[in-house]
Amino acid sequence: MKNLKYILANLNQWLDKEDNDYKHRSAIYDGIIMQYLTYMLHVYHNIGGIYLHEKLVGDKVEALESEPKEKQKEAMSYFLEQLETMDWLDNSDVLDKLPMVGKPSDALRNVLMKLLMAAPARVEFSALKAEGDKYDVDECMNDIYEYIWSPTLKGRKLTSTQMKLQNLFIKQLASTAKINWNKDSKSLADEDVWESLTTLHHKIGEGHKGCCVSDLERMFNPVAGFEEPMAEYFVPRNQESMCYGYFLRVRDLLNNQKKQHADKDTRLHYQLLLHQMNNALNR
Repeated sequence: MKNLKYILANLNQWLDKEDNDYKHRSAIYDGIIMQYLTYMLHVYHNIGGIYLHEKLVGDKVEALESEPKEKQKEAMSYFLEQLETMDWLDNSDVLDKLPMVGKPSDALRNVLMKLLMAAPARVEFSALKAEGDKYDVDECMNDIYEYIWSPTLKGRKLTSTQMKLQNLFIKQLASTAKINWNKDSKSLADEDVWESLTTLHHKIGEGHKGCCVSDLERMFNPVAGFEEPMAEYFVPRNQESMCYGYFLRVRDLLNNQKKQHADKDTRLHYQLLLHQMNNALNR
Protein backbone atom coordinates (compact mmCIF):
# COMPACT_ATOMS: atom_id res chain seq x y z
CA MET A 1 0.00 0.00 0.00
CA LYS A 2 2.85 2.39 0.79
CA ASN A 3 4.27 1.87 -2.69
CA LEU A 4 0.91 2.65 -4.32
CA LYS A 5 0.57 5.83 -2.24
CA TYR A 6 4.09 6.87 -3.18
CA ILE A 7 3.48 6.30 -6.90
CA LEU A 8 0.21 8.24 -6.84
CA ALA A 9 1.73 11.15 -4.91
CA ASN A 10 4.53 11.50 -7.49
CA LEU A 11 2.64 10.62 -10.66
CA ASN A 12 2.31 14.15 -12.03
CA GLN A 13 5.88 15.07 -11.22
CA TRP A 14 7.27 12.00 -12.99
CA LEU A 15 5.09 12.22 -16.11
CA ASP A 16 4.46 15.91 -16.73
CA LYS A 17 7.13 16.23 -19.42
CA GLU A 18 6.37 13.02 -21.32
CA ASP A 19 2.61 12.59 -21.00
CA ASN A 20 1.10 15.57 -22.79
CA ASP A 21 -2.31 13.97 -23.41
CA TYR A 22 -2.60 12.33 -19.94
CA LYS A 23 -3.22 8.88 -21.46
CA HIS A 24 -0.24 7.24 -19.78
CA ARG A 25 -1.17 8.90 -16.48
CA SER A 26 -4.71 7.60 -16.79
CA ALA A 27 -3.47 4.06 -17.48
CA ILE A 28 -1.18 4.08 -14.47
CA TYR A 29 -3.91 5.50 -12.26
CA ASP A 30 -6.24 2.68 -13.33
CA GLY A 31 -3.45 0.25 -12.56
CA ILE A 32 -3.04 1.67 -9.05
CA ILE A 33 -6.74 1.18 -8.36
CA MET A 34 -6.73 -2.38 -9.64
CA GLN A 35 -3.59 -3.26 -7.70
CA TYR A 36 -5.18 -1.82 -4.56
CA LEU A 37 -8.25 -3.97 -5.16
CA THR A 38 -6.05 -7.02 -5.69
CA TYR A 39 -4.29 -6.40 -2.36
CA MET A 40 -7.65 -6.06 -0.63
CA LEU A 41 -8.77 -9.38 -2.05
CA HIS A 42 -5.58 -10.98 -0.76
CA VAL A 43 -6.55 -9.76 2.70
CA TYR A 44 -10.17 -10.81 2.31
CA HIS A 45 -9.33 -14.42 1.47
CA ASN A 46 -7.85 -14.79 4.97
CA ILE A 47 -11.31 -14.23 6.47
CA GLY A 48 -12.88 -17.67 6.59
CA GLY A 49 -9.82 -18.97 4.78
CA ILE A 50 -8.97 -22.64 4.50
CA TYR A 51 -5.87 -24.48 3.30
CA LEU A 52 -6.31 -27.63 1.24
CA HIS A 53 -3.56 -30.24 0.99
CA GLU A 54 -3.43 -33.36 -1.13
CA LYS A 55 -3.52 -36.22 1.33
CA LEU A 56 -2.94 -39.89 0.65
CA VAL A 57 -3.28 -42.83 2.99
CA GLY A 58 -0.54 -42.71 5.61
CA ASP A 59 0.25 -39.00 5.13
CA LYS A 60 0.53 -37.03 8.37
CA VAL A 61 -0.57 -33.78 6.77
CA GLU A 62 -4.16 -32.67 7.35
CA ALA A 63 -6.32 -32.52 4.23
CA LEU A 64 -7.88 -29.25 5.37
CA GLU A 65 -6.78 -26.55 7.79
CA SER A 66 -8.68 -23.43 8.79
CA GLU A 67 -6.95 -20.09 8.94
CA PRO A 68 -6.09 -19.37 12.60
CA LYS A 69 -8.56 -17.12 14.38
CA GLU A 70 -5.91 -14.48 15.14
CA LYS A 71 -5.04 -14.18 11.44
CA GLN A 72 -8.69 -13.88 10.46
CA LYS A 73 -9.34 -11.13 13.02
CA GLU A 74 -6.20 -9.31 11.90
CA ALA A 75 -7.39 -9.46 8.30
CA MET A 76 -10.85 -8.24 9.31
CA SER A 77 -9.38 -5.32 11.25
CA TYR A 78 -7.15 -4.30 8.34
CA PHE A 79 -10.00 -4.58 5.83
CA LEU A 80 -12.24 -2.36 7.96
CA GLU A 81 -9.50 0.23 8.46
CA GLN A 82 -8.93 0.39 4.71
CA LEU A 83 -12.62 1.03 4.07
CA GLU A 84 -12.34 4.13 6.23
CA THR A 85 -8.98 5.39 4.98
CA MET A 86 -8.99 4.81 1.21
CA ASP A 87 -9.69 8.45 0.35
CA TRP A 88 -6.02 8.87 -0.59
CA LEU A 89 -7.04 7.31 -3.92
CA ASP A 90 -8.93 10.54 -4.70
CA ASN A 91 -5.72 12.49 -5.24
CA SER A 92 -6.94 15.87 -6.44
CA ASP A 93 -3.69 16.72 -8.24
CA VAL A 94 -4.15 13.66 -10.44
CA LEU A 95 -7.94 13.67 -10.75
CA ASP A 96 -7.94 17.32 -11.84
CA LYS A 97 -6.10 16.11 -14.95
CA LEU A 98 -8.68 13.36 -15.56
CA PRO A 99 -12.00 15.26 -15.82
CA MET A 100 -14.25 12.23 -16.46
CA VAL A 101 -13.22 10.45 -13.24
CA GLY A 102 -15.43 10.85 -10.16
CA LYS A 103 -14.51 9.53 -6.71
CA PRO A 104 -12.85 6.12 -7.08
CA SER A 105 -12.82 5.63 -3.30
CA ASP A 106 -16.63 5.70 -3.21
CA ALA A 107 -16.93 3.18 -6.05
CA LEU A 108 -14.44 0.83 -4.39
CA ARG A 109 -15.98 1.29 -0.95
CA ASN A 110 -19.42 0.30 -2.25
CA VAL A 111 -18.12 -2.91 -3.78
CA LEU A 112 -15.80 -3.82 -0.90
CA MET A 113 -18.52 -3.20 1.67
CA LYS A 114 -20.74 -5.67 -0.17
CA LEU A 115 -17.85 -8.13 -0.07
CA LEU A 116 -17.29 -7.50 3.64
CA MET A 117 -20.92 -8.19 4.50
CA ALA A 118 -20.56 -11.61 2.88
CA ALA A 119 -17.70 -12.45 5.27
CA PRO A 120 -19.85 -14.01 8.04
CA ALA A 121 -21.12 -16.60 5.56
CA ARG A 122 -17.51 -17.32 4.54
CA VAL A 123 -16.31 -18.02 8.08
CA GLU A 124 -19.03 -20.56 8.86
CA PHE A 125 -17.46 -23.53 7.10
CA SER A 126 -13.97 -22.56 8.26
CA ALA A 127 -15.22 -22.41 11.87
CA LEU A 128 -16.89 -25.80 11.48
CA LYS A 129 -13.56 -27.36 10.51
CA ALA A 130 -11.35 -25.40 12.91
CA GLU A 131 -9.81 -26.92 15.99
CA GLY A 132 -9.58 -25.00 19.27
CA ASP A 133 -10.59 -21.34 19.35
CA LYS A 134 -12.77 -20.55 16.33
CA TYR A 135 -13.66 -17.36 14.47
CA ASP A 136 -17.37 -17.92 13.98
CA VAL A 137 -20.28 -16.17 12.28
CA ASP A 138 -21.43 -14.23 15.35
CA GLU A 139 -18.00 -12.89 16.22
CA CYS A 140 -17.30 -11.95 12.62
CA MET A 141 -20.55 -9.99 12.30
CA ASN A 142 -20.03 -8.34 15.66
CA ASP A 143 -16.55 -7.20 14.65
CA ILE A 144 -18.05 -5.45 11.62
CA TYR A 145 -20.81 -3.86 13.70
CA GLU A 146 -18.49 -2.70 16.48
CA TYR A 147 -16.09 -1.02 14.07
CA ILE A 148 -18.68 0.78 11.97
CA TRP A 149 -20.80 1.94 14.90
CA SER A 150 -17.96 2.59 17.35
CA PRO A 151 -17.99 6.40 16.84
CA THR A 152 -21.75 6.41 17.44
CA LEU A 153 -21.48 4.29 20.56
CA LYS A 154 -18.82 6.70 21.85
CA GLY A 155 -20.88 9.77 21.00
CA ARG A 156 -18.37 11.18 18.53
CA LYS A 157 -18.92 13.48 15.59
CA LEU A 158 -18.98 11.44 12.37
CA THR A 159 -16.81 12.03 9.34
CA SER A 160 -18.41 11.86 5.90
CA THR A 161 -16.71 8.49 5.33
CA GLN A 162 -18.09 7.07 8.58
CA MET A 163 -21.57 8.19 7.52
CA LYS A 164 -21.14 6.41 4.19
CA LEU A 165 -20.05 3.19 5.91
CA GLN A 166 -23.03 3.26 8.25
CA ASN A 167 -25.35 3.85 5.33
CA LEU A 168 -23.88 0.96 3.35
CA PHE A 169 -23.97 -1.32 6.41
CA ILE A 170 -27.70 -0.72 6.94
CA LYS A 171 -28.51 -1.20 3.26
CA GLN A 172 -26.68 -4.52 3.19
CA LEU A 173 -28.49 -5.65 6.34
CA ALA A 174 -31.82 -4.75 4.77
CA SER A 175 -30.90 -6.56 1.57
CA THR A 176 -29.94 -9.80 3.32
CA ALA A 177 -32.95 -9.65 5.67
CA LYS A 178 -35.28 -9.10 2.67
CA ILE A 179 -36.34 -5.67 3.92
CA ASN A 180 -37.39 -3.36 1.08
CA TRP A 181 -35.10 -0.40 1.60
CA ASN A 182 -36.47 1.55 -1.35
CA LYS A 183 -39.95 1.15 -2.77
CA ASP A 184 -39.93 -1.01 -5.91
CA SER A 185 -36.13 -1.27 -5.77
CA LYS A 186 -34.10 -4.30 -6.69
CA SER A 187 -32.58 -6.09 -3.72
CA LEU A 188 -28.83 -5.76 -3.34
CA ALA A 189 -28.81 -9.46 -2.57
CA ASP A 190 -29.80 -10.10 -6.17
CA GLU A 191 -26.48 -8.66 -7.30
CA ASP A 192 -23.66 -11.16 -6.94
CA VAL A 193 -20.68 -9.60 -5.20
CA TRP A 194 -18.13 -11.20 -7.53
CA GLU A 195 -20.14 -10.01 -10.50
CA SER A 196 -19.91 -6.48 -9.10
CA LEU A 197 -16.15 -6.82 -8.75
CA THR A 198 -15.81 -8.12 -12.30
CA THR A 199 -17.90 -5.22 -13.60
CA LEU A 200 -15.72 -2.74 -11.75
CA HIS A 201 -12.61 -4.42 -13.09
CA HIS A 202 -13.76 -4.23 -16.70
CA LYS A 203 -14.85 -0.61 -16.36
CA ILE A 204 -11.46 0.41 -15.00
CA GLY A 205 -9.38 -1.85 -17.19
CA GLU A 206 -11.11 -1.19 -20.50
CA GLY A 207 -8.62 0.25 -22.93
CA HIS A 208 -5.67 -0.33 -20.60
CA LYS A 209 -4.48 -3.86 -21.22
CA GLY A 210 -0.83 -3.32 -20.36
CA CYS A 211 1.21 -4.37 -17.37
CA CYS A 212 -0.44 -1.80 -15.12
CA VAL A 213 -3.79 -3.60 -15.09
CA SER A 214 -3.86 -6.48 -12.58
CA ASP A 215 -5.37 -9.73 -13.73
CA LEU A 216 -8.23 -9.67 -11.24
CA GLU A 217 -9.83 -12.78 -12.71
CA ARG A 218 -7.20 -14.97 -11.10
CA MET A 219 -8.44 -13.78 -7.71
CA PHE A 220 -11.83 -15.36 -8.32
CA ASN A 221 -10.18 -18.77 -8.17
CA PRO A 222 -8.01 -18.91 -5.05
CA VAL A 223 -6.90 -22.48 -5.78
CA ALA A 224 -4.26 -22.25 -8.50
CA GLY A 225 -4.73 -24.84 -11.22
CA PHE A 226 -8.01 -26.17 -9.87
CA GLU A 227 -11.60 -25.11 -9.80
CA GLU A 228 -12.69 -23.68 -6.47
CA PRO A 229 -13.73 -26.59 -4.23
CA MET A 230 -17.29 -26.78 -2.97
CA ALA A 231 -18.22 -28.13 0.44
CA GLU A 232 -20.41 -31.22 0.29
CA TYR A 233 -23.26 -32.03 2.69
CA PHE A 234 -22.97 -28.58 4.22
CA VAL A 235 -26.09 -26.50 4.84
CA PRO A 236 -25.08 -22.93 5.66
CA ARG A 237 -26.81 -20.99 8.37
CA ASN A 238 -29.57 -18.67 7.21
CA GLN A 239 -28.24 -15.10 7.47
CA GLU A 240 -31.63 -13.38 7.25
CA SER A 241 -32.56 -13.54 10.95
CA MET A 242 -29.09 -12.44 12.06
CA CYS A 243 -29.16 -9.42 9.75
CA TYR A 244 -32.72 -8.59 10.81
CA GLY A 245 -31.55 -8.63 14.42
CA TYR A 246 -28.70 -6.25 13.67
CA PHE A 247 -31.07 -4.02 11.70
CA LEU A 248 -33.25 -3.67 14.81
CA ARG A 249 -30.18 -3.20 16.98
CA VAL A 250 -29.04 -0.26 14.85
CA ARG A 251 -32.55 1.20 14.87
CA ASP A 252 -32.62 1.12 18.67
CA LEU A 253 -29.18 2.72 18.80
CA LEU A 254 -30.29 5.53 16.49
CA ASN A 255 -33.44 6.08 18.54
CA ASN A 256 -31.17 7.02 21.44
CA GLN A 257 -28.95 9.24 19.30
CA LYS A 258 -31.28 11.16 16.99
CA LYS A 259 -31.80 14.19 19.26
CA GLN A 260 -28.79 14.04 21.53
CA HIS A 261 -25.79 14.74 19.33
CA ALA A 262 -24.40 18.27 19.37
CA ASP A 263 -23.10 18.15 15.80
CA LYS A 264 -25.85 19.11 13.37
CA ASP A 265 -24.63 16.98 10.43
CA THR A 266 -24.23 13.89 12.61
CA ARG A 267 -27.65 14.42 14.16
CA LEU A 268 -29.34 14.84 10.77
CA HIS A 269 -27.55 11.72 9.51
CA TYR A 270 -29.00 9.68 12.37
CA GLN A 271 -32.46 11.14 11.90
CA LEU A 272 -32.46 10.36 8.19
CA LEU A 273 -31.25 6.79 8.72
CA LEU A 274 -33.90 6.21 11.36
CA HIS A 275 -36.59 7.65 9.09
CA GLN A 276 -35.49 5.39 6.24
CA MET A 277 -35.31 2.31 8.48
CA ASN A 278 -38.79 2.85 9.91
CA ASN A 279 -40.20 3.37 6.42
CA ALA A 280 -38.52 0.17 5.22
CA LEU A 281 -39.93 -1.85 8.12
CA ASN A 282 -43.43 -0.52 7.49
CA ARG A 283 -43.55 -1.42 3.79
